[in-house]
Amino acid sequence: MRALITVGCVALLGACAVTPTQVLGLMDARTDGQRQESVEQAARLLRNSGRPVPVRATAAKVIGRLRQPTEAGVEALKSALLETSADPLVRAWSAHALGELRSEASLAVLIEALRAPLDPMTFEQVLEGLAKHFVLLGRDSRRVVEVVEGMIYATGNQPREAPAIYDVLGAKTRTVEVNIEVLARAVEAAGTGSAESRAALYQAQSELLIKLEESRAEIEAGPAAWQGRISEAVRQSQRTLLVPEPRLTRLVLLGMGRIGGSPELGRPVAEVLTPDQRLLPRLLEPGLALSAAWTLGRLELQSVTLRRSLDRDFLAQNPGRPVLRLVADLGASAGEPDGLQRILRLGAEP
Repeated sequence: MRALITVGCVALLGACAVTPTQVLGLMDARTDGQRQESVEQAARLLRNSGRPVPVRATAAKVIGRLRQPTEAGVEALKSALLETSADPLVRAWSAHALGELRSEASLAVLIEALRAPLDPMTFEQVLEGLAKHFVLLGRDSRRVVEVVEGMIYATGNQPREAPAIYDVLGAKTRTVEVNIEVLARAVEAAGTGSAESRAALYQAQSELLIKLEESRAEIEAGPAAWQGRISEAVRQSQRTLLVPEPRLTRLVLLGMGRIGGSPELGRPVAEVLTPDQRLLPRLLEPGLALSAAWTLGRLELQSVTLRRSLDRDFLAQNPGRPVLRLVADLGASAGEPDGLQRILRLGAEP
């Protein structure tokens, strides 16, 4: 009875003041029919941008708690979530509610939201919502690629470090194959030249290199099974190297240097870098020469041809040859490369 009274009260007071407490009363619905009616009422409140923030946020919460993925409820949550001018509290609760619905329709909205401008609180709730849809997500590999691509895009455009759920969700969705596909799409998108697309490309390339390094032991244990994936990963990374942006080039060079100590990874990289005459003019640029020398030195152990090319085509063409030779020799020496990489990055800062 209380549920029916509350539903009727909200309906009758549509033009009057409604409090968050009254909206919460919609959750007292007992039957499926009452729940659907409550969702309809909450959706109308949520869609009304003239309502106070606490009322709209509570309406979103109610839709999620009732777990009725009706068309009206999902559409209201979508509208509020993608309403960039809305208060972050309204958007975040809308994302949270979509996560509670766990339906194909709510999953589609959350994937779409990754491409919209997101404040940090809403971004975290979108990721939480996607994690709750993992069973549905795993049924279609194309959607996994879309999610990872969207996560990378959103993270690259966030003002601060991604929340912990980013890594948790990433561990479930990101494989080398997925990261390769995401990188390929990011390289294509970077052709637009927008800052957002370049940020997404940087993030996609970084995550692929990290994933390869994390998979190093598995790759070394069964290199034949990984041959195709490694070749494609290197090929896509080569495409990133050709994007005329020093920050991206340094990322790839230093990442390739890190994985280059393993023959199973280093040889494919060396084979790609050696004959690529398109790269030489860029690698000789002052801001890139130190990083290039270290990477080439680290990889020369995997390829006699690269060793000759390092001396003939790179060092001999650069006036800073003695310093570069020293850096190349450091790259070829055993040991942990992290410290030197940090120095190289600092040295490249304007």
